Amino acid sequence: MTQDESQQIEIALQAWHRWQQRQSFAEVQRMWYPAADSSCREFQSTDLWEETADMADQADRRVDAAVGEVVDRLIEGLDLDYRVAINLHLMNKDHAVWRSRRIGDAHAAYQAAKAMLLPAMIARGLVKVEEAA
Repeated sequence: MTQDESQQIEIALQAWHRWQQRQSFAEVQRMWYPAADSSCREFQSTDLWEETADMADQADRRVDAAVGEVVDRLIEGLDLDYRVAINLHLMNKDHAVWRSRRIGDAHAAYQAAKAMLLPAMIARGLVKVEEAA
């Protein structure tokens, strides 16, 4: 696996992780919070900047959802240790606080999981392979 392919897999896994977090938060939000506050239900924003930012955010969410759904199916096919390693790596992206006794060397398991995902991601167009000149 080249450095570029590894980076493309990383980007796809991060999109999947953001999509997973949004899915989980949406479930919790539906359980505990109403869909709209009755005092703000009819509010309409007139700020063009907010609308543009909101449209960009929605586009990012759609891309994450499209990539996330494909990657989710690929990750489901991996052994549990590799799925745990992927989740640990993504949760520890900002602050390395999460650990698991389930797997010994989480980084090695994560790299092995990426290597297993590479052919399927190439086949689905998530990873572009550079042709040798």
